[in-house]
Amino acid sequence: MQLPGTLDGMDKVTRDKRSPRIDRISWGRMEVEGLGEGKDFKLYPGGGRAWDWAETGTRHSPGIQPADVEELVAHGATTVVLSQGMNKQLHSPRHLPLPGGAFDYSTRGRDQRSGKDL
Repeated sequence: MQLPGTLDGMDKVTRDKRSPRIDRISWGRMEVEGLGEGKDFKLYPGGGRAWDWAETGTRHSPGIQPADVEELVAHGATTVVLSQGMNKQLHSPRHLPLPGGAFDYSTRGRDQRSGKDL
C-alpha cells in the first residue's frame, strides 16, 4: 500500500535518523527537507509523510487522534511535538490512551513568533 507523501511506500528521507527539517512554514503551506511542499506533515526519525487528517478522523475539534501519535512512536519517535496550528485552532488533549501505555505531555514550549514561553 502506498501512503500519501511517499514514493512506493518508502519515505524520501530514510538514511538520517533525525526528523526532517521544516525549511519554510506559512499559513497552509510547509516546505520540508526531502519531502517537498504540502499543507500538513507527520515527521519522525528518519522520515515523514504528508498528513491527511481524514485518515484518523482528526479535525480542529476534537483534535489530534491517538492513531496520529501511535504512528510517530511506531517510527521510533521518543519525543513528540504536537502543534496547535498557526492560529491555535487544532485541539490536542493532554492525555492520549495508546497501546502499551498512555501518552501524557506538557503544553510548555516557546512561541516561535514571539519567543515567549508558553
